[in-house]
Amino acid sequence: MEDRESQTSRVEFLCYSAARFLKAGDYRHGAEALRQALVASERSGAPDCACLIEIACDIASACRLCRHEAHWHRRAHDLASERECELLGELIDLLQIAEWHLEPPHKRHALPPARSTSPLPGPASYQAAQRQELRPSPHGMDPFRVRPAPGRGAPALPRATASCDPRTATAGDASLGVYCLGSFRVFHNGVLIEEWSSLKGLAILKYLVVHHGRRVNRETLMDVFWPEADAVAARRSLHQAIYSLRKALREHGGDRQYILSHENYYELNPAVALWVDAEEFESHLRNARRCESAARLEEAMQEYGVAESLYQGRFMEDDLYADWAESQRQYLEQAYLEVASHLGALYFERGAPTAAVTLCQKVLSVDPCYENAHRQLMQCYLAQGQRYLAVRQFHLCDAALRSRSGLTPSEETIALYRRIAHTS
Repeated sequence: MEDRESQTSRVEFLCYSAARFLKAGDYRHGAEALRQALVASERSGAPDCACLIEIACDIASACRLCRHEAHWHRRAHDLASERECELLGELIDLLQIAEWHLEPPHKRHALPPARSTSPLPGPASYQAAQRQELRPSPHGMDPFRVRPAPGRGAPALPRATASCDPRTATAGDASLGVYCLGSFRVFHNGVLIEEWSSLKGLAILKYLVVHHGRRVNRETLMDVFWPEADAVAARRSLHQAIYSLRKALREHGGDRQYILSHENYYELNPAVALWVDAEEFESHLRNARRCESAARLEEAMQEYGVAESLYQGRFMEDDLYADWAESQRQYLEQAYLEVASHLGALYFERGAPTAAVTLCQKVLSVDPCYENAHRQLMQCYLAQGQRYLAVRQFHLCDAALRSRSGLTPSEETIALYRRIAHTS
């Protein structure tokens, strides 16, 4: 009887853990938690529950396959668009050569026009057709439109410096505000740029933003974004992408050059005021640590709070498969976990457990296995007189660790659980 009850309890926690994974889009770990719940439900002697969980496992697996298929189609679309640009460049080159042959001999240049290494704008009819094709599909899937994250709109910039704050820039003082944490967004003088005619051009802008202040070698960009293409095709694709990117920025910024080229290098124009949320996050984090070291705790908590609010999602979350962004993504995610967890601990020490609970829940939404946040939640719930929630949090921690990495809670977490369990 006791074993059956324990299995039933395990099924409950595994299903709860699976729901959290699935809501976060983590189908692999969600399906694994459901499989463990299926085994536990069969052992508990609940065939109806086992049948339902088995169906849930199949649906979770189907969701995961749908995601992989969607990624494959996006990649195929990207490659097809690049090939279209290459063919268009060759077509325009051929038409220029044909036009040269039609010129009277006394008006011709000495040689026919060389094959262009930079793209040429097509005729008006072609550009109109392109604009028609870039309209959203009936299903709302428009790969060329960058939208604000749902529910966020165009968020205000927290405490940016006046010289780089897109909200305060004047029409004659070009300014770019770039959000890399969460959905990638670019604001020009406070206005969101929504239309990008080239996905590769947008990807190159992201790369230049991350490496701004440094010149980026053309060969590096070719290796990063066209690793399997030969040198000629990669160079042509790069020129096409840079042209599309400059055109998109020029439509918002007039005649100003935002992308500069120097022999074999590209860079963002250093004369353009640039605000980047990831850099602001790091700046406020450094300020917070300095204030805390100087025993200015109020200022430190304010700086930690601004840093925490700036983290609106994973770094370049629209490009989770981009290897060049992975190391920075991991660094910023770990920094955020430490910031939010530490700020939660400071709130708890100051007698504000509700604020600490909110921060810990944010941490666990990013990393369900962040054990320090589980312990903080257990302490907060106990301080609020909600002992049953503290006990439940320990089991959630245990389930998350086991399902994700096959680990068990640390001795520190187990010791805290035992103290709570024996608290009258």
